[in-house]
Amino acid sequence: MVNINHIDKVEHFLAYFILMSWFAQLYPEKSTRNRYAIGLILMGIAIEIAQGMGKIRMFDPLDMLANTTGVLLAWLMIKNKLAKLLFQLERWMRMSA
Repeated sequence: MVNINHIDKVEHFLAYFILMSWFAQLYPEKSTRNRYAIGLILMGIAIEIAQGMGKIRMFDPLDMLANTTGVLLAWLMIKNKLAKLLFQLERWMRMSA
C-alpha cells in the first residue's frame, strides 16, 4: 500500500468539489448557487469544529481549506466548463441504454 501524506486533503477537495458542482447544476440561479456555496463552506467548517470536540476524530484546519477550495473551484468552473456536464452525461446515458 502506498502511503501518501495528506491524501485525505485530496479526498476532502474532491468531495466538496463534486457536491458544489452537483448542486450548482441542479439549481442554476446565481443566488441559489451562492447560497449553496456558502452553506457547503460553513458545513465543512462546522464538521471540523465538531470533530475537534470529540475524542475519536481530530480538528484539522487543512481539511477546512481543502473543503473550501473544492467549493470555490467548482463555483468558478460551473460558470464555464461544467455548466451542462450533468445534463450532457444524463443525455448520453439515456442514448446508450
